[in-house]
Amino acid sequence: MTIKPKVSVIMPAFNCGRYIREAMSSVIAQTYKELELIVVDDGSKDNTAEIVSDFIKENGQYAVRYIYQGNKGAAAARNAGIVKAAGEYIAFLDCDDVWLPHKLAVQMPLLEKDKSAGLVFGDAVSFGEGCTKPITASETFDLAGTDKNISRLFAANYIPILTVVARRSCFERSGLFDESVAIVEDYDLWLRIAKYYRLVYADSLVAKYRVHPGNISRITGDKEEKLLLDMIKIRRRALEQNPGIARELSAGGLRRCYYKLYLNLATFYLKCGARDKARVNIARYISLCPYDPVPYLLFLLSYAPSRAYGAVLRARDYVFGKQGEKTCATRHAFYSER
Repeated sequence: MTIKPKVSVIMPAFNCGRYIREAMSSVIAQTYKELELIVVDDGSKDNTAEIVSDFIKENGQYAVRYIYQGNKGAAAARNAGIVKAAGEYIAFLDCDDVWLPHKLAVQMPLLEKDKSAGLVFGDAVSFGEGCTKPITASETFDLAGTDKNISRLFAANYIPILTVVARRSCFERSGLFDESVAIVEDYDLWLRIAKYYRLVYADSLVAKYRVHPGNISRITGDKEEKLLLDMIKIRRRALEQNPGIARELSAGGLRRCYYKLYLNLATFYLKCGARDKARVNIARYISLCPYDPVPYLLFLLSYAPSRAYGAVLRARDYVFGKQGEKTCATRHAFYSER
């Protein structure tokens, strides 16, 4: 008789043969055993399928399933796993990251004892490439569980996906990952879940985020534009669906959630030579921060020769720091603060 697992662990995989065995091993090494692992291969061209197949044969006593699909992206892979999941709870681990053995044992009691809680998350630490950096919400999350946690989430994503366990009902009520969103699809989903459920923070280190050449990617070109536009779309949608966010944020706080996005969009369009689009976003920035001199400088530069754009970048770096430099754990650090 097959025992139904309580937790379904979804692992999207794309060309991750080098690391996926360690990731899978960290799942079956959990001290909490009522789980299944679903690996969703998102069209890998390397030896990922072979490694997963060997792993399943070697660990037949564990519930490990393999699903293959054409390359559609991480959001689609996670959704495919959720649809196939048998567990009452859903957890996520990317194929190059690692869970600590006590991860589920620490988090599951928090969800099981609080029926109003929809999602629990914890701390992680980055490792690899000489990079060691904590990824924690200990200074952000209000343990009293107030509505401030939703407004703070709106301001910056403090929930690392590799630490999340959520009730299946969260996805039934809030929907799955939005496959039209790139990079920040998890942020979008957390905001939707937070409308209906309490978020719970387990103040404990539960996972390790691997930094390696394959995921140290600079967000440039079309990806940069899409990221910024997606962030604006996500926040607008969140405000429409949950007006309480605006009530919790001060007017200044709400403005801060947008003006850097508009400034970065304006700078991006100037670099691309799309001056009209740049001016539209400069105007939006000015409407939020009329006393900041930077957008006025950008507006003047939008009429200058292309060689003047170097000054645009220097102005941006002066205000916001060297945003183009790679930092540890960029994936989980904070999309809104680019």
